[in-house]
Amino acid sequence: MKSKKQKDLGTRERYQKTESLRRALSQVLINDSIPKCVRDEATSHLDKLGRRGSISLVRNRCVVSGRSRGVYSAVKVSRIVLREKALGGEFYGIKKY
Repeated sequence: MKSKKQKDLGTRERYQKTESLRRALSQVLINDSIPKCVRDEATSHLDKLGRRGSISLVRNRCVVSGRSRGVYSAVKVSRIVLREKALGGEFYGIKKY
């Protein structure tokens, strides 16, 4: 599980590094008032960035266990960890009926 956490962390770091450049190039592609040759150059530059730093590869993972399924995005923990912590009284306002 540790290697998956490390891989996801690396993907998040690559995304953070290229996020502003990706957004700028995307805005250039959308704008029709910019000449076609500049937009084509922006397209090729965006293709060279690759997919490794793309936001679509970033997964929601539990910060405690690293589990990728059943993660509540509000608290960033999986359903299993949420149940354990709720039963232990670590979350306010959550109780078992």
